[in-house]
Amino acid sequence: MTLIPGYPGVMDISARRLRELEKWADTVCEPLHRGMVHGNARAFPNIERVSVTTRNKETDPPFGYYLHLYTDGAASAAGQLLTEDLVYGPGKPPAGLGIYADELVRKAAECLRVAASHASANTGVRGSALVRCALHFASGPGMSATRVVVTDLFHAFALPEVIQITEGGAFNTNYWRHDMLTGWKAVQDVPRVKETIQFLR
Repeated sequence: MTLIPGYPGVMDISARRLRELEKWADTVCEPLHRGMVHGNARAFPNIERVSVTTRNKETDPPFGYYLHLYTDGAASAAGQLLTEDLVYGPGKPPAGLGIYADELVRKAAECLRVAASHASANTGVRGSALVRCALHFASGPGMSATRVVVTDLFHAFALPEVIQITEGGAFNTNYWRHDMLTGWKAVQDVPRVKETIQFLR
C-alpha cells in the first residue's frame, strides 16, 4: 500500500527520530504481525526516507511487515498475506496460489491505516492523498493472482481478459511467445495448456 499526500509534510532524520519511529511502529503495526512471534521494530535511515521492519539487520529479509517512511509524509506499507496452494485433485501439483479475500481486505486496510498514521503523526500532513494498492509475490509468482492483478491493465487496452493465464493459474501457451516462457526460470513448474479463446463481436 502506497500513500502520497496532496501536500508535503516535514520529518527530520536523526538518531532520536529513529527511536521514536521504532516505538511508533511497535504500536501502530501490531495488526500487521502474523503468528505468535512479534519482533520489535527496527528503523534504518536512508536518503529522504526511513525503512522500518522487524528484522535484525538491514540485509535480512523482512518478517511480518515492511515500511518505507518518507520525510514528506509519503509512505509504503507491506504486510504478509496468508496464502494456500490451489490443488485440484490428489497427487496433482499446485495449479496456483490462493489468497483469502477477507485476509486481503483486512491487510490492505491495516496497511492504509499505518501509511496514513505516518503522514499525520510523523510529518504533520492533513488533507487529501493518492493511494495505490498492489500485490507482490516474494517466493515465485502466483499466476492466478497475477491474472487478477493485471486484468485492469488489459481492460485499459480494450482486451476483455488476460488470455495468457487461465483462471486456474496455468499458462495458455497459445498466447505466449515461445522464447518468453523458455527463458523464465522462476515459472518452469507452472502448468501449461493450449486453449483457443473465441471472442464474440
